[in-house]
Amino acid sequence: MAGSFPKAGFFASPSLQTLRFSCRVALDNEFSGHMDAALRFVATGAEEDAYGVHRDVRLLEDAMKGFGTKDERLIYRVIRSHWNRARFGAIKEFYQQTFGKALLAQVRSETSGDYREFMAAVISATV
Repeated sequence: MAGSFPKAGFFASPSLQTLRFSCRVALDNEFSGHMDAALRFVATGAEEDAYGVHRDVRLLEDAMKGFGTKDERLIYRVIRSHWNRARFGAIKEFYQQTFGKALLAQVRSETSGDYREFMAAVISATV
């Protein structure tokens, strides 16, 4: 995944910014369906912060907001994010800044039982 960041960062590069429109606008004009969704996912993360931290924080919150936690989405987001410890640290930090509550505390309040303990262990892991 680390090799993907420089490539994704190309979407936010100064050379593309001189075109005076975002990659998302270009994607609207050229792609549709699943390809559009996949490319938009990459472009959104890259345009916001080049690493997708802001996008992933939003997706984590989306998995927990509203009536009932979307467990499958939450598990996917947490597991996917935790593989890169430095990036996961940035995600947890930005979550705290954005929502005023630690990701661990929010996940604990949204889950229960063994599921809660599992998620807490993944979020709290340092290695």
